[in-house]
Amino acid sequence: MLVSLRCLARCVGITGRISLKDDLGSYFPSGASSRKSVRDLVGRLFDLCDEPWDCATPLFLGPYNSNPLATEGADAGLLPERGVDATVFSVLAALCKGIRSDTVVRAASMSWIYEDYAWANPVGPVTSPTPAEFTDILIDQVRAVGATDVSVILDKQWQDEIDKGEAAPTTRERLEEVASAVHLDPVFDDVSVRMHNKFMLFSKLEFPAVAAGGGRRTARRTAGVPDSWPRRMHWVVAQTSANFRASQHRRGNDLIVCYDNKPLYDAYLKAWDQIKDGVSTGGVTAESALTVSAGPVKFYSFPRNRDLQEEYDPLSEALVAIGENASDSKAPPRIRMISAHFTRGELLRKLQDLRESVPAIDMKILFSPSTDHVTPDGVDVVAALAESGIPVRLLPREMGQSNAGLPHQKVMFVDASLPDDDGRVARRRWVWTGSANHTVDSLKRADEIVIRIADAAVYQGYARHFDL
Repeated sequence: MLVSLRCLARCVGITGRISLKDDLGSYFPSGASSRKSVRDLVGRLFDLCDEPWDCATPLFLGPYNSNPLATEGADAGLLPERGVDATVFSVLAALCKGIRSDTVVRAASMSWIYEDYAWANPVGPVTSPTPAEFTDILIDQVRAVGATDVSVILDKQWQDEIDKGEAAPTTRERLEEVASAVHLDPVFDDVSVRMHNKFMLFSKLEFPAVAAGGGRRTARRTAGVPDSWPRRMHWVVAQTSANFRASQHRRGNDLIVCYDNKPLYDAYLKAWDQIKDGVSTGGVTAESALTVSAGPVKFYSFPRNRDLQEEYDPLSEALVAIGENASDSKAPPRIRMISAHFTRGELLRKLQDLRESVPAIDMKILFSPSTDHVTPDGVDVVAALAESGIPVRLLPREMGQSNAGLPHQKVMFVDASLPDDDGRVARRRWVWTGSANHTVDSLKRADEIVIRIADAAVYQGYARHFDL
């Protein structure tokens, strides 16, 4: 079995000391003794390889959380380190700079508008790419390297409305200049399913190298690619809560990048193909929904069979498990949620039940102050949670904009005793994120993806943003 050099770096970096000689002696420092030096050294060795290695430990970039009510974390267009605020379009644009001639690119976005920002940011200049600039970066890079396998899925209803208001050439027409196919998911009606996804897939990416000895190469800085990113990434998944339009810059959104995880990449690719082929549209079956375990990530696609109950919601399942295993941990469970839209009655009841059964639980929920936090049977979710003693917060509208500063994330992250897929209970820090709102429609009437991430650093990134 092939062993990833990155995994080797992690193992050796705990206690080991490496000295590389012969042809590599002039490229690497000798006798690196610290864990960081060893990781950097072996990571550079990985970058010299032309072929991907089988990686037992998939890796992450991010999370990147946008906070429109604060100054931008990006400096002169460069992305910050893990957990620091950065706009979704900055990250996506930087990823696109790594496309090569043989890169397979797939994207799915409910709405994609070629537009610039039409307002001033009162807390500082907007330095990140606009949706128009991000689109141009994608198109220019594809043209520059001669990539030929680029396909996009857009929601038909949204894109038809967008096309009516756009000047020629429209977003769709611009993408068709370089995309091998631009697919339109059928219109949302009583039979069909809305395409609500927001993700990009890249089979491989390659960026300018970072010079030996810690020096920075101008090419990376010009491309806006962080020095901390590896030179090469394979099977890259970029999952975000943001639609590709200017209004998303003034709303809170998140983006997480996972790479070197082929099972996860394949799950996304299969879901993308299902949407393109109409498998998830109309006659929804349990078989069309995917549940895939991919190392530290668990993948769920929606919609599920409309006859199924809301218990198939992975968040509800997790809350039940937290309650059942709360006594196995010395510290009380910790739960945080950020919700743009919340209408699931079953999810509400699971939160209330957990608060009652585990009085010491540390639970907080951040809401967008919209009017649709009401269950199908008329229960006001925010009021019901507050009455149950669960701290809730509705962010105020800011900046004189109707949606400015409001969270658009769909995130839950927990620090609690939970069973893994094999039933082993341990204290875990898990994050659920994706495109699916906390609504009934997102479970049963929308093409969505939710991923559960088991990674302490990713958890800390979301926790840091929540506490801002």
